[in-house]
Amino acid sequence: MREVLARARRGWWIMAAGCTVLILVATLSPEPESTWAGCHWPWCQLDFAQNLVLFAPLGASLLLATRSHAKSIAVGAALSLMVELLQLHVIPGRDASLTDWIANTIAEPTASRTSVG
Repeated sequence: MREVLARARRGWWIMAAGCTVLILVATLSPEPESTWAGCHWPWCQLDFAQNLVLFAPLGASLLLATRSHAKSIAVGAALSLMVELLQLHVIPGRDASLTDWIANTIAEPTASRTSVG
C-alpha cells in the first residue's frame, strides 16, 4: 500500500513540475510593447481570471504531492513572486502587478480545497 501511495505522490510531483514549466513559458515569454495604457474594467477581470486558471492546477497538484496546504501555498506564492519580479526587471514587454501575484496566490488554496475537499 505504501508503494502505491509513494507512486501516486511521484505522479503528483511530475504534474506539479509540468504545471510549473507551463506557467514559466506562459508568463516569461517576451511580448511586444503594447500601446494599451491602463487596465479597464472588463480586461482587468479577464486577466485576473486567467491568472486563477493558470495557477489552479499547480495548487491542486502541489497539495496532493506534499499533503500540506501550507507548503503548497508557500511554493505557489514563491513561484508567483519570482515570475512577477522577473517580469518587472528582466522580461521586456511583460506587465508585472500586485494584482497578478494576489490572483496567483489565491488560486493555490482555492484549487487545493476544491480538489481535495
